[in-house]
Order: sequence, then structure tokens, then C-alpha cells
Amino acid sequence: MILSFIFIAPVSAGIYVELGEQIKIPLPDNWIVASEGSDFPFQLVDTNLTSDIMIFKSDIPPDDIITDDEGLKQSVQGVIDEVILSLPEARILSSTGYFEQFRTGFVIEFLSFDTVNVITLRHRLLGLIYQHPDGHQILFTVWAKSSEDNYPTLENSIKMIQKEFNYSGPRTGDVFNPSKGIPTYLYLILFMLLGLFFFMRTRQLQRSRVKFEDDEKFWRCECGRLNPLHQASCRRCGRYKTPRQYSS
Repeated sequence: MILSFIFIAPVSAGIYVELGEQIKIPLPDNWIVASEGSDFPFQLVDTNLTSDIMIFKSDIPPDDIITDDEGLKQSVQGVIDEVILSLPEARILSSTGYFEQFRTGFVIEFLSFDTVNVITLRHRLLGLIYQHPDGHQILFTVWAKSSEDNYPTLENSIKMIQKEFNYSGPRTGDVFNPSKGIPTYLYLILFMLLGLFFFMRTRQLQRSRVKFEDDEKFWRCECGRLNPLHQASCRRCGRYKTPRQYSS
């Protein structure tokens, strides 16, 4: 897999919501923040519950920071080889790196198979790297997934959330500041493994963790699936809702 590089222009500001103290993102009308508190990871879901986005943060120590394009390529290839291709029936669709002077990053689009729900998943994984003034780098990972069938209707909002991600914390003006360190993809791989753990665990625990801003719009089936209030039967198992079934 060859990681190509492109230069992109800054995007215009949209309507932002704050995640923690230093992160702002645009939130489309059909998306809500599903996680609580101010600590990473954060979770976004669309109101039809067909897609979600997990946002992670990790620090790269000074001795292991990425100092040039080649180091980024090696790191991304390590993520692809060691993490993504270990998923069931994984297939890479595209891998693109980019540079904006004050930050660098990558976008990996790929497919995998959900063995629990027996569907093909479409993923869009964004990584953003900033140079902190004290010498370490900050990596943000914005991991979006949806069923392959539903992805086309959600693609624009997913790309908008990722493209207009804004970090306002401490950073230098040049992400590739000179360093004595040797670039390595070890920490990227470890972080992506951690991200994968949260990604899979969130799906399993979603029935007990996700808190929506307006619970009255949903009801929960005995199988654990959340459904819009107007939906009389469960979209997963077909059971009809009862007066005692509410979202949690």
C-alpha cells in the first residue's frame, strides 16, 4: 500500500460543539454527542443509530515523534499491517497522507465484516498529529464506521466532522520540528490497538453507556437495540415494543 500525499487548504468554520476544553467539531443536525464527561474517548452517533464516530487522543513521546513524510508513511503502513488487516475480511479502499504545516495526518478508508450483526462495515479513519511546544506530539484519531449500505447517506456529514476538527490547545507552527528522535510506528500501533479495543467494546456496552440528549425519542428492545419512538417493532429482531420499554 502506497501512502500518497496531498496539500489541502484550510476549511471554513462551521457550527461547533466543544469536547473537553480544547476540541471543537461541527455537529450536523442528524448527529448527537453520546458520551458523557470531558475525558477521551468521545462518541458521536447519528440519530438513526446507523453510524458512530469515536474520538481518541494519545501522546507520542519526544524520542518517538514523527519528523518527516517518510516517518508518517512508515507509521501508517504499520497501522494498516498490524491493526486494520487483522479485522475480519478487512480490505483497504484508500490511504492518503496530508500536510498543513502546523499539523499532519492521514485518512484510511477500509471495509471489515461485523461477525455479530453479520454485515459489512465501512470505516473512515482520520489521524491528526500536532507538535506540542514541550517536544512531544499529540495524535488525535477520529474513527467513523457505518454499515456499507448506509454509508453513502452519511458520508458527507462524516467527512465534515473529520475535516473541520479543531484543536485549540498548545502547538507549534511546524509539526515537523527538528528532533533527535528516530521516527517509529510503535506508539501509533499501540494506540490504534487501544482504539480498536474501545471501538469494539463500545458496541458491546452501548446499551448501558449511551445517554441521549432526549431519551423520549427512543425505546429499547429486549435484544438491546435502540429504536425511534415511532418505530413499532424492533429493527433488529422484530419484537414489538411494550409500555415498559424505554431508552436508558
